[in-house]
Amino acid sequence: MVNAVAHILIPIILADIYRDYISRRKFPLAYVMLAGIGGILPDIDVAVYWLLNALSGTALGEVHRTITHTLLMPAIILVAAGITYKLSKKAAYAMLAITFGYLMHLLLDYAIIGTIMPFYPFSAARYGLSVIPATELGSTIVTGIDAILLTAWLVYDFSKHNIKEFI
Repeated sequence: MVNAVAHILIPIILADIYRDYISRRKFPLAYVMLAGIGGILPDIDVAVYWLLNALSGTALGEVHRTITHTLLMPAIILVAAGITYKLSKKAAYAMLAITFGYLMHLLLDYAIIGTIMPFYPFSAARYGLSVIPATELGSTIVTGIDAILLTAWLVYDFSKHNIKEFI
C-alpha cells in the first residue's frame, strides 16, 4: 500500500508540472492543491473502518479498497463536473482536479502494492501489478519513496514558486 504522502504528493507534483510547463493558461495553485486532496480521498474508507471496527470489530479488508477504490467514484465526480460546468466553471475545474488526484490514487494502488477492485460493487475481481512486494523490504521502499518525493517537491517549490518569501 502506498503511503498517504505519495498519494497526496504525486498528483500535486504532476498537476504542478502540468501547470508550469504544459498548460497554455496558468490555472490557480488551488487546483493543484485539490488534486492532492483528491489523491488521498479514496482512503476516507480507513476512517469508516476505524468507526466500524470500534462498533462491531469489522476487519480492514472488509472496508478498505472497496467502494472508494472503484472507477465508479471518479466517474460520479466527472459527471458532476460536466453538469456543473455551465453553472460554475471554477467548480467544474475543481472537480476535475479532484478527479485527477482520485484516479492517480487508484493507479498507484493498482501498480505499486496490492490490488484494487475497479468495478466493485458490480464485480469483486481484483487487479494489481504489485511492482513492489508486500514485504518488510517493500514497506521500507515505499517509505523511502515518500521521503524522496517530499524532499524533491520541497526543493522544486522552493525554486519555482518562490516559497522562500514565506520562510
